[in-house]
Amino acid sequence: MDRSPQTPAMHILLIDDDGDVRKAISDFLSARRHVVVQTDNGSRALSHLRESAFDIVITDIKLPGADGFDIMS
Repeated sequence: MDRSPQTPAMHILLIDDDGDVRKAISDFLSARRHVVVQTDNGSRALSHLRESAFDIVITDIKLPGADGFDIMS
């Protein structure tokens, strides 16, 4: 799916403790001109959420620091 030049990119928080999975998803989204902030830890994800607004959060459920359910609550 190509995004037209006038379609704004989304600001995405990507949380996964598996570096290979995180890189693959980030590469895919970045290639579509989205801004991706990555972290491998639930506690750091919560800090990102306090500091910035995101259009979407993509999270693993089992994470160190705080799990995906903690992040989404």
